[in-house]
Amino acid sequence: MNCRLNGKRRELVGLDIRNFYGEKLPLTKGRVCLKHGKTKEVMITDSFVTIGFSDEEIASSRAMLVDITEINGNRMMKFFPVSSGNVDFDVAFYPEGGYLLAGQECRMAFEALDRCGNAVDVKVTIFDSHDNQIADASVFYQGMGKVSFCPKAGESYYALCTVANGLTRKKVLPQAQVGIYGLRVDTDEKNLKVKLVSAFSAPKEPLLIIAHVRGVVVFAEWWSENVEELVLRKKNFPPGIIQILLLDGQMNILGERLSFCYHGQMTRATVQMDKDFCSPKDE
Repeated sequence: MNCRLNGKRRELVGLDIRNFYGEKLPLTKGRVCLKHGKTKEVMITDSFVTIGFSDEEIASSRAMLVDITEINGNRMMKFFPVSSGNVDFDVAFYPEGGYLLAGQECRMAFEALDRCGNAVDVKVTIFDSHDNQIADASVFYQGMGKVSFCPKAGESYYALCTVANGLTRKKVLPQAQVGIYGLRVDTDEKNLKVKLVSAFSAPKEPLLIIAHVRGVVVFAEWWSENVEELVLRKKNFPPGIIQILLLDGQMNILGERLSFCYHGQMTRATVQMDKDFCSPKDE
């Protein structure tokens, strides 16, 4: 579920309910619980919820419990922070593999949250030390997005992050590294495609690629100079988070990349009781 407060109309918008496959679930009823058990009815349109708030309710309640029922009869409850939509925010940046590599096209993820924990729609613009614009990007889901640019050795960069109400924050980006290696991973429906990227003046040395899921190593191979790209078949991995590591000859970790493997199969659980009827004191 995703929610966002509109600061002008004081109402909750964009409460988007989807199933495991990303399909929207029409809602049948819902309510919101505020401080001291106060409840409010909601207006439902398809899979979206709208709730009117007063200034006093926003000021006195730090969180709300959203209680909704979808068309199949499933009931869902989740706490959300209450915010006017005009509060301060912060943006965190995550270079792919952990570093910005000098002389390489680098992809960098970012996440924007306000001080109440709500996702924020933000526009990110990258500048160099001479205030030249290098790249820009916008959020594509839940305050998250990515931006790509090629940092230069010895140059410094910063990001201006701006939200719809005009509030702007300046964030200094990590310094571009030289003499190191990193990983670049692209994924499609069937494969993980792993590439080795090197910053300016990176030394030639033996490098090991390891891919594991929950501590179980599924793939391990020394990188060959004749290989431009490693293709890892997702069918060889169990469902879950795949951690891909880059190590040197002394087994020092040089880089890391996480990816997700899903085979389209949902886990189902059944519960068998040891008796047909239970009294209130039965365990």
